[in-house]
Amino acid sequence: MYKDEASQLDAMIRYIKVNKLVSSLNRHDWAGFARSYNGPDFAKNQYDLKLLQAYKFIK
Repeated sequence: MYKDEASQLDAMIRYIKVNKLVSSLNRHDWAGFARSYNGPDFAKNQYDLKLLQAYKFIK
């Protein structure tokens, strides 16, 4: 896949920018980001709630 963590992070950042997901993150719109990134079944796996928990943990 990618040769190291830095390459993986760079790819993720580029994906977020190209797919115009930065505004969702800036607004803390976890559901909007998860829907765009993971697809319409994002709620089934609670990706939005996992993002919220991760944000609260690192904040």
